[in-house]
Amino acid sequence: MELLLETLDLVNKTSWLLKDELKSRLPELKCHFTWSLLGHDTDPEELEVRLYDQLTFLVTKNKHMVYNLLAYVIHLKGDTAKAIATLEKAEQIIKENNPDRADQKYLVTYGNYAWVYFHMQQYEDALKYMEKAEKIYKELRCSKVIAEIYGEKGWSLLKFSRKYYEKAKQCFEKALELDPEDPEWNTGYATVIYKL
Repeated sequence: MELLLETLDLVNKTSWLLKDELKSRLPELKCHFTWSLLGHDTDPEELEVRLYDQLTFLVTKNKHMVYNLLAYVIHLKGDTAKAIATLEKAEQIIKENNPDRADQKYLVTYGNYAWVYFHMQQYEDALKYMEKAEKIYKELRCSKVIAEIYGEKGWSLLKFSRKYYEKAKQCFEKALELDPEDPEWNTGYATVIYKL
């Protein structure tokens, strides 16, 4: 019995250390959890319906971005298991539509996974996805990676709330500075200019 208690105590200490490490490193990830998307700035129910409509009718290779935002909205509503299932769909879409292994497309998805697992107190899983994202950052360090993040952030801000339109415009401008020919960022920029 004493050995069992010592083992449990060691597991608890390890868990607390891992939790503290994650708390210090997770804010560095670029994803919906670090973009200051505040739940009180949107109607999560209405936004969720709009996102499902986009998944049904939107024709693009970048549906993973819609799934990423949807997972965040579902998390805001408190359904972390469904948020993980939605991130799995995002990951599947990336694999299907990017046979050239465009790893930068995984960055936001992996960041979101890390945060959701952290909130579920599944710290080992959170660490695994955080390290996957960090590995991609280190390997790719190029303008396409940064443009991808600015572009996805721009679309998320644009869809989340009209209060964020100006920030969305700035994100698309930065994405286009780095990757001026990307049709997704050009479309986003045109959309936000129209809405403004």
